[in-house]
Amino acid sequence: MNRLSSFLPGLVLLVLLAPSAFSQQRYDSGPWKGFQMGRPEGLPLTFAPIHCGANLNGSVNLEGKRAIAGVVVELRGPGGKTEVRAAKTDAGGHFAFHALADGTYQLKTTRDGFGSAVGTVEVSHSSKSEPVVLKIRYAM
Repeated sequence: MNRLSSFLPGLVLLVLLAPSAFSQQRYDSGPWKGFQMGRPEGLPLTFAPIHCGANLNGSVNLEGKRAIAGVVVELRGPGGKTEVRAAKTDAGGHFAFHALADGTYQLKTTRDGFGSAVGTVEVSHSSKSEPVVLKIRYAM
């Protein structure tokens, strides 16, 4: 019994960390290189290109009906840059990125149990920023 009790805390810690570690996996190559993988990933919803100024803000909704908290919204770019910036939606489903450089970015949403929304964001400081709504659905 003593041996089992000495291994139990480590086993419990491993079990608690395993789901978290899985959701941190990232794509190694392809169009989503550097972005987080969801589980299950499923087929993403592709949205029309977004045009905005130096700030991008908006919300993530379940098929346009209700806000979803805890969605990771990632932005890679501009252009061929591989740097990925991330924001997580709050309780109201809102996210924001500030002080973006002009250029074309790739955007992807990730949350376990939901399909991703993917697409491009065109940033131009001469454009006006309006809040955007990204729609996701349950993973299939």
